[in-house]
Amino acid sequence: MDPICSNEEDYHVWRQYDLVLGLVDYSTEYIRSSTGITEEISATFDERMQCMADYTTIWPPINLIKMAACKWSTIIKLDDIAAKETHSMRPATTLWDGIHIPNGKVLKRCYSSYQEDVYLPEGSSRIPTVERLTAESVLPGRHWMVQDWVLTFAN
Repeated sequence: MDPICSNEEDYHVWRQYDLVLGLVDYSTEYIRSSTGITEEISATFDERMQCMADYTTIWPPINLIKMAACKWSTIIKLDDIAAKETHSMRPATTLWDGIHIPNGKVLKRCYSSYQEDVYLPEGSSRIPTVERLTAESVLPGRHWMVQDWVLTFAN
């Protein structure tokens, strides 16, 4: 038995279920002081859930949830699909260089909580600073993305 799953009682509990629904919403910033969830708690939860997945079905699958949460990998895939399948262009997306705040661009952070970590170039009183963007991207995978501003999307 896996060391994480070495508890015989847990093993028997997990084996009695055909399906477990729901997990952490990885697309949000769930590791925060306000949630009480730390990197250590998150890692332990992930290990236990992965262990549970060895004995029963978890839906949605953990690896798919994590992949969907990383907006950067999703954007790369969408860009690839647009170029190869529809032969159309999408707004250009790059990773932030960590130095300059781009003018006239949208800034989005991977694993952000809904719209909390999105900066629009127009109509917003929130102005990004290098210090704030840097402070909010210290956790692994929390990259800032820079996208072209498409006015028709705003309407």
